[in-house]
Amino acid sequence: MAQLLTVKEVAELLSTSPQTVRNLCKSGKLTYLVYSTKKMYIPESSVESFIKKYAVTN
Repeated sequence: MAQLLTVKEVAELLSTSPQTVRNLCKSGKLTYLVYSTKKMYIPESSVESFIKKYAVTN
């Protein structure tokens, strides 16, 4: 089973704000699950895919 991360945890991993993570979810760039009106969880695999797809390389 995939590990589920909170919005705050993903924000820390991506060095961004929780609001940016919510925006990424709503835009479809991150897959997410909603368990109640205020709880949003992102599968770790979705974050990994996002990083691979949108990573900035030098």
